[in-house]
Amino acid sequence: MAVRKQYQENLLLDASDSGERLIALFRLLIYSVIGIIPIAIYLLTEDSRPELVITAFASLVAIAFAVLVYILTLEKVRWPKLAWYATFFDISSVSIILLLFALFGKPLVATNSMIIWQFYGVMIFISTLRLNYRITAFAGVICIVQYFLLTVFIAYRWQLTQEGVFSESYGSFYWPVQIARILILVAITAVSVGFVIRSRRLVIYSGTDSLTGLKNRAYFEYKFSSLLKDSSIHEQPITLAFLDMDHFKSINDRYGHATGDLALQKTADVLRKHAERSHVARWGGEEFVMMWKNTNKQQALEIINDIRFELRHGFEVEDNLNLKLKLSAGLVETPRESDNPHDLINIADDRMLMAKRKGRDQVVLE
Repeated sequence: MAVRKQYQENLLLDASDSGERLIALFRLLIYSVIGIIPIAIYLLTEDSRPELVITAFASLVAIAFAVLVYILTLEKVRWPKLAWYATFFDISSVSIILLLFALFGKPLVATNSMIIWQFYGVMIFISTLRLNYRITAFAGVICIVQYFLLTVFIAYRWQLTQEGVFSESYGSFYWPVQIARILILVAITAVSVGFVIRSRRLVIYSGTDSLTGLKNRAYFEYKFSSLLKDSSIHEQPITLAFLDMDHFKSINDRYGHATGDLALQKTADVLRKHAERSHVARWGGEEFVMMWKNTNKQQALEIINDIRFELRHGFEVEDNLNLKLKLSAGLVETPRESDNPHDLINIADDRMLMAKRKGRDQVVLE
């Protein structure tokens, strides 16, 4: 079960990485579109209102940060803490802008602004693209805590609760309104966390073979193409193996499909055991596929032979039923033989079929 959980986490890490890049792109676009307006007004006109200066300066800082984060997400190196820091920065930027409004003599803008305050909700919602409910919950808590502390500080520092404190554009300060805003943030957080939890399950289901717990064909094809691009950049070999269980139909015919399913699950466990440096998936039926990064065919052959030895040794499927299995396999190496994912899959499949024709229970390399 621990191994299967690790495979699920790998699926979610891939989804999280792509989500982080998407968020970085959204962040850059949003900050640029919103920020260009106050920056242009400040540079092209003589308008020097405090709120304009604050917004223009904050926009420059935010755009610079957005560019930096976007560049980092394009790197192949995974930055585990980047999402947490970026989330904290995004939310804190909203809080800092509101605080600066108050410090520059506009406290009611800080507490009653309808436009800027809504960005708290936007930031919580954007965090869901990472499919990490911890980060989404973190975003919600930071929004709630920062806005609550900011509101309390501004209300008592500028005595906004006293009579006569009024703005024609932003009205008066009312605690019930502020409490309602905080409750709205709580609701947004709860819904967003629920959405992420639900989406995570769908990601796992969509990329996992329900019988064996291995990754499925659709996910493998996606991952294979992605790794091929990386290997061509770093000039590292990748070896692909197609494996097919020999005479597996006879197990279903003799013992029933329920026993056959148990045999497939046991086979998957063996493959996982030997897949420390590889990706393994169920291709369909009793066919499996494995892929090793920075590994040539001879190195992969040693691993396949270890798998064959363990399967041939046998394992207990049911009480008093020990099955000994054999397999046929075909190997192909990139970029030496091809760098096209479709061609590589066909070559490995053809060599697996060649192993079948030669008498089964063997591995074909050429």
